[in-house]
Amino acid sequence: ALLSVAAGVDVQVVPARAPDALLSALDSLPRGSVAVVAGHSNTVPLLVEKLTGGQSKLKIEDTEYDRLFVVTQWGSGRDARLLELRY
Repeated sequence: ALLSVAAGVDVQVVPARAPDALLSALDSLPRGSVAVVAGHSNTVPLLVEKLTGGQSKLKIEDTEYDRLFVVTQWGSGRDARLLELRY
C-alpha cells in the first residue's frame, strides 16, 4: 500500500486463482507502463513463465523472500527479458 501511495496510483487486486485475468489486466496497460505485481512462491513462477512466453521456468522455495523479478516486454507476443534480483 505504501508504494501505491508514493506513486499516486490505486491498487488493483486480482485473485491468485485467476492468473489469466492478471495477464489480461497487464496486457491492457498502455505501452510503456510499469506494473508491480506481488505474489507468492506458488503464483510467481507461473506468472513469470507466461509473461516471458515460456522462456523462464522458476522454482521458488516457500522460505525464500529475497527475490525480485523484473520482466520487460516489447513488441508483439511475449518477447521479453527477465532480470532476477536479490536483496
